[in-house]
Amino acid sequence: MSTEKTGIGQVIFTSFKPIIKMAAVGGGGVIFARKGYLTPESCKANASLIMNLLLPLLIFSTVLPAFDSGNMESVLAVVITGSFYQVLGLSFGLIVRWLTPTPKSWKGGVLAAGAFSNLGDLVISYISTLAKSAPFDPDKDVAKGIAYASIFMVVQLTAIFNLGGLQLIKRDFDPRPEVLLDTVNLVSRLASARRKTPGVPGSRLSCELNQTMTSSSEGISPACEVPTTPAMPAATAAVLEGLGRPLSSSSPRHPDIQTTAATTTIPEIPNSQAPTIADSSSASPPTPTPISLRIWTALKPLLTPPSLSLVFSLVIANVPYLKALFVHTPTVPTTKIPNAPDDKPPLDFIMEIATFSGPCVPVLGMLLLGAALSRLSMNNLPKGFWKAAVLMALLKLVLGPIIGIAWTTQLKKRTNWIDPNDKILEFVMIISSGAPTATSNVYLTNIFAPLGEECLEMSALSA
Repeated sequence: MSTEKTGIGQVIFTSFKPIIKMAAVGGGGVIFARKGYLTPESCKANASLIMNLLLPLLIFSTVLPAFDSGNMESVLAVVITGSFYQVLGLSFGLIVRWLTPTPKSWKGGVLAAGAFSNLGDLVISYISTLAKSAPFDPDKDVAKGIAYASIFMVVQLTAIFNLGGLQLIKRDFDPRPEVLLDTVNLVSRLASARRKTPGVPGSRLSCELNQTMTSSSEGISPACEVPTTPAMPAATAAVLEGLGRPLSSSSPRHPDIQTTAATTTIPEIPNSQAPTIADSSSASPPTPTPISLRIWTALKPLLTPPSLSLVFSLVIANVPYLKALFVHTPTVPTTKIPNAPDDKPPLDFIMEIATFSGPCVPVLGMLLLGAALSRLSMNNLPKGFWKAAVLMALLKLVLGPIIGIAWTTQLKKRTNWIDPNDKILEFVMIISSGAPTATSNVYLTNIFAPLGEECLEMSALSA
């Protein structure tokens, strides 16, 4: 490790290097997106590739060599710190939502923007550059710092996908209860008109229903012309017309849900046999779910590739004879586990695969971030929304690092979880407290956003 005194010029130059590196790669993503190479579909596919293949390989290649039974306290410090930062960010989101004007349809998104930070490609880019110079040890601290950042990522991904964080974003795109209530009331009135006067068309009510459904999906209200046939009474045609047209003329709020109301053939039901609420309430109760199935349903979301990779890596790292199969371990002599013909551990080829593929994560992440930013717009935002953007930036980028420094300092003084000589751990914990909103919020908002429409939620997130 270098002991020479570092000048202010070297510090500034070294600090700007990762910014230039990220801007260059992100700018490439912007260019390729505008040329049509990084389409939304390809970005979603690449995001899935990162989450399910490359990130687990990065975690395995960095965590396994960096940890053993002697420094597991550091893992505990990272997990607790990552959880604390998410709770802190969630409180930042609540403060912004209470004190500033935010869109009514972005109530959960503002909480997600505060709670989830860019602990992946951004932090890893800083570590891979700054850890190569003093006061860090380039031979050890680069891999160890990336390992710490990977654990931060796993903690956050667990909160997003396994502990309900995803619902904060998804709820913004769910149909509003008041719109659903108005629609149900109109359908009830149409059904009542059908029973009382079968020969009278309910065109006025169907127009009302059509406008209600269309306004809820922000589409254009189609003409209320209801063709009737002898096989389909007017009121029934009105119900089908009012329900079918808006759903077929506008894209759904959730693209992964296929809507079939417009193409479903509904046979005429005699008035005497019309189902009622009492009939449905008297139906047989559902079959109880076995306890084993409930346990599996609760544990299944935790079995994601990044989580499994972290668990396997930590288990192997704490068992010397297993670790010696992948990397050289001083505590296990080669007489116990002979080397391969190339004088490397027997399973070193697995480490080479992981080491070769894992570093693609920050590069692909910055490309996808640039592609997402190239498609963002800030239209239709409420008046004074700039206050929300400024307050969120001040809380996350100014107050957050101050709290992070105080938290890391006190954790180091009051516990033995942080080795005083482990400077890279302190650096990762502090820099993670000042990271901006996670790029995964952009991916997830894109998934739930309606296709072909200007998305207010995406505009708010881009601000």
